[in-house]
Amino acid sequence: MQSLLCALVIPLLAAAEPEPAARSILVFPLRPVNGVTQDIADLTTSLLSAGLAEYQGYRVVSLRDIEQTMTQEQLRQLAGCDSTSCAAEIGGALNTDELTHGTIGKVGDGYFLTVTRVRSTDAMVLGRGTDQVERATEALLLQRMPALLNSLMAGVPKRAVTAQVTTSATRRPGPQSATPAESPTSPVPVLMRVVGGVVLAGAGAALLAGLGMGAVFLVTFIRDAAQKGQGSRITGNEAVVGTVGFYGGLIMLPLSVIAALGAGVVLGASWVVP
Repeated sequence: MQSLLCALVIPLLAAAEPEPAARSILVFPLRPVNGVTQDIADLTTSLLSAGLAEYQGYRVVSLRDIEQTMTQEQLRQLAGCDSTSCAAEIGGALNTDELTHGTIGKVGDGYFLTVTRVRSTDAMVLGRGTDQVERATEALLLQRMPALLNSLMAGVPKRAVTAQVTTSATRRPGPQSATPAESPTSPVPVLMRVVGGVVLAGAGAALLAGLGMGAVFLVTFIRDAAQKGQGSRITGNEAVVGTVGFYGGLIMLPLSVIAALGAGVVLGASWVVP
């Protein structure tokens, strides 16, 4: 019976035990040296703060978060603070458990970073990270920051990343959106293309007929001119054929052009009409 009670009570006591409070870590702005601009130093400080927030049991505090609560004396001390003991004194005055401070300098075409992690109560160095970025680019600063943080926070685990998985068994089916029915194809465009094709073929036939009639008139005219020079004329039937050829060509050639234009309009409209 006693063992049963222990088995029931001990897990309850363990579950009721409060989690340890997160340690606050104050991130001092990195000091730019050797030609590094303040903008690059601020960017690197932001990357450092974001990386520290990934470590378990730590709460990141930046000076921007608490500068409104700092006295003028503390602000003056901060402006001239460039040593570990000075930073620890300010961190202790601000009631933070730990702090980081460091520099970023330019070496050749790259950057060299040095960051120190200090306990505020006694200025004890808890970790130090250094890294050299071969080329002075923001992308490489972001890429190399985890390596520096691993040295700076040696022995401190990162926060566990929990992924939310939704299985098909637990996913509730949402309302199925109705697929719009396809509208039936209208026969009008097809009919217009057929008509346009027939008219275009008729225009071609009219063009050939007009050219043929024109050729008949031209041959008749040439024969009449040749016989007139010999003192004779073409027969009446030949004259009728020539006249028919003249007027037929005069009618067919413009008609073929008009028909071709009409066929083009109908065919073009067939691609627009739904």
